Amino acid sequence: MRHLPLAALALLMALTSAVRAQPGQSLNDLRRENDQLRERVAQLEAQLEAERQASQERVTELTATFRAQMEKLGEQVRVLAEENAALKRGERPGQSTPAPTSSAPKEELPEDPFACPDSLLVTLQAEYDRALSGQERTTDAEQERYMRNVRLWTRQMAGKYRRTVEWEIEVLSVDPVADSDGREMMLNFQVLNPDTGAAWGEPVRVAMSTRYLRRIAETPDQKRWSLRALFGADPQLNAQRGEEGLLNTPPFIGPYAEFVWELKPQSIVESGAMP
Repeated sequence: MRHLPLAALALLMALTSAVRAQPGQSLNDLRRENDQLRERVAQLEAQLEAERQASQERVTELTATFRAQMEKLGEQVRVLAEENAALKRGERPGQSTPAPTSSAPKEELPEDPFACPDSLLVTLQAEYDRALSGQERTTDAEQERYMRNVRLWTRQMAGKYRRTVEWEIEVLSVDPVADSDGREMMLNFQVLNPDTGAAWGEPVRVAMSTRYLRRIAETPDQKRWSLRALFGADPQLNAQRGEEGLLNTPPFIGPYAEFVWELKPQSIVESGAMP
């Protein structure tokens, strides 16, 4: 941008030299013309600088608008995901369905990340803070680097936190799943301390194959069961979620990282019957 005024100045100075060579022109006339030319060059430079500044401000404005639209779109996607999950549970979108709760007394979460989903969430939040909390993300380059690091971190955690667990659970309800043709049902349960019977964390709601839940459905009075399953972290990158937000669904680990986990049942038997 600045090469143009400099070139114009060189051209005008050359013209000034040519003008100086013309006969019958006084020194004062030459000085006056030089001053006028310098003033014109200064005006052109100021105009170009103003246009450059206006262009930069417009780019900044468009970038802010784009980011705001992406955040709004991300919120709409989360709402649609919740409505889709509600439909799978046989509910109408927006329908308020009280979640079943356990009567067991609450107990402090154990430090073992595999004790229950809430313990795993706390562990991942601590891991996130240690790995990413000190990294800057003020510039576009820093933001891109931060996103790459979050993506790498989610993959590392998915590999690190995964193993077979044996949970003592209290069955709260077994509900149908829409559009599953009876192959799946929704199991609501509370993870319990196997020694005290106290509740660890919040109730859990997962879709399971009907073959694992048939025995539970046949004995509704039996509430305590032993669940063996492959349990693991599966945190996800969400580039539109820089903060927790109002819904906190899925649970927020840290900027752009959401808490998702997997549970693949292997067996469910009456409490005390597991070998």
